[in-house]
Amino acid sequence: MRRKKVTLKHPLLLLWFFCFIILIIIVYAIPSLTGALRSTYTVKYGSLKIEDSGTGYLVRNERVYRARTGGKENRYISGGTLVRKGVTVMELNGSGSSDEPDSEFQDLMDRLGSRGVFSTFVTQDEGVVTYSADGYEYKLTPENMENKSRSWYQSLSNDDVVPLKRTDVKKREPVFKVVDRSKWYIVMFLDSSSAKRYSEDQQLRIRLDGRKTIYGSVQSVKEVSGGVRLIIATDYYYDRFASERTAEVTVTMSETDGLIIPNESIAEKKGVKGVYVRQKTGKYAFTPINVLATDGTDSAISQTSFVDKNGKIVSTVENYDQILRHGK
Repeated sequence: MRRKKVTLKHPLLLLWFFCFIILIIIVYAIPSLTGALRSTYTVKYGSLKIEDSGTGYLVRNERVYRARTGGKENRYISGGTLVRKGVTVMELNGSGSSDEPDSEFQDLMDRLGSRGVFSTFVTQDEGVVTYSADGYEYKLTPENMENKSRSWYQSLSNDDVVPLKRTDVKKREPVFKVVDRSKWYIVMFLDSSSAKRYSEDQQLRIRLDGRKTIYGSVQSVKEVSGGVRLIIATDYYYDRFASERTAEVTVTMSETDGLIIPNESIAEKKGVKGVYVRQKTGKYAFTPINVLATDGTDSAISQTSFVDKNGKIVSTVENYDQILRHGK
């Protein structure tokens, strides 16, 4: 009897079927493979800072002292010195060769206009002596700082600050100023999302130009066009506060220690926040968490255990646990 020859009419379909069977076997034979295909990370203990950074504009009570006549400078007080009212800071000897101001002071004098102290070089207030000015001493004050627009502030620059130390002084030129250090202010403009972080009288840690840390409190926080205007009051000393008009400022509201996780990991189950932690079996189990602080991107959470709102001790994430990056 002659046998019939068997042929495969649909070889591609058969190949697909065999591949499907092999894939199922692999997945069930190696459970950890499904976990390996997911995006995960190892959680670690650290510190989360809630902070904002930007340009700060320095606002002070200050007086510019100007020469009634020309002459040669004889300074008695060094820049940066705190003096009392009634102290003679300097004197002018002889007479100037000309009443025309030097060109380097012309823009400064235009901004000052007729303002300043022309009587004597005896201090009218207690404060810090500085030998520099920018001409905005009477244009920007604690009394009018809330009336200035964001664009006006952004036009300010330390490039306008002019050193005042020199040998020959012309009539009406500025020669020094005295700045009140008992209270001064930092004005900043932040994104609208930062508004909820601040409240009046809130205490802040402030880093200036990456070189000096001081402390202050929120004077006011107000939503303005294009963001939020934050005004900070402080009485801390900073060696550049009297001489410069702007500084790069980092404001820290809080610093919290805990396990640091990205917010995209957080899921919610039956009203409880948690993350999915990898188990020894390779599967991921929902684990409740306690958020200590968040900056909107990352969160600091409790480690090992925490007490929930019902007073119950709840086991939570451990250091070096492996967590799903995107909560289910």
